Amino acid sequence: MKKNIYVLLLSAMLLVMLLTGCADIQVSLNPDGSGKATYTIATGSLIPPEEVKKELEKEIAKINTEVGKQVIKVNSISTKNNAFTANLEFENVTQLDKSYLLVTVEDFMDYKPSLLNNLKDQNNNNVSKDELEKYKDYALLNINNFDKNSVGLVITLPSNVEYMSEGVLFVDGKKNKIRIDGRNTIVIYKAKGSNIINYLIAILLIVAGYFIYRKYVAHKTEDKLTEGGVTNE
Repeated sequence: MKKNIYVLLLSAMLLVMLLTGCADIQVSLNPDGSGKATYTIATGSLIPPEEVKKELEKEIAKINTEVGKQVIKVNSISTKNNAFTANLEFENVTQLDKSYLLVTVEDFMDYKPSLLNNLKDQNNNNVSKDELEKYKDYALLNINNFDKNSVGLVITLPSNVEYMSEGVLFVDGKKNKIRIDGRNTIVIYKAKGSNIINYLIAILLIVAGYFIYRKYVAHKTEDKLTEGGVTNE
């Protein structure tokens, strides 16, 4: 069976995280699911940061080759005082780790509807599944099997959280910045890009309608007027 190319919490990072328990991940998401991530790992004296850097670069190059395109880009890697920091860009957040799932609310309703039973809004009020029907096209980020004792994970979303499960905490009072504090968590938010796409489609339809009118309706009207003028002479 072909290797799962989307299991991208790289082996070198996993090893260090398990041995040291000192890792911090900052993720910033765009509306289309792409974004940037910063990994900071205190390696201590167990593993030299330079070795982690070498392994990371090798694994990312290997993954991009298998995919056939660049799904993860290394912007910078630095090592200092037994600490390792990597700044990455990714095509989709699901490529960072097999436990990250980004889908629409509608898709998740078909996938694991039971996990939508205990969601709350920003004010900690319960939300029913019937209410979620109104948000079918919203983005849903599910993070599964997360170990908060080994890794700190903060995610900045492209818009405010609409609904969330237990184990999701707001950071600095911001409704679009969250810390993952549970093993299996869900956040629902609006992907702003969808509105832009809808506006573009609407504009294209208007333009297309105008050209159709000019080519057919207006042209036929002019022909009839011309024909009418000839007949009346």
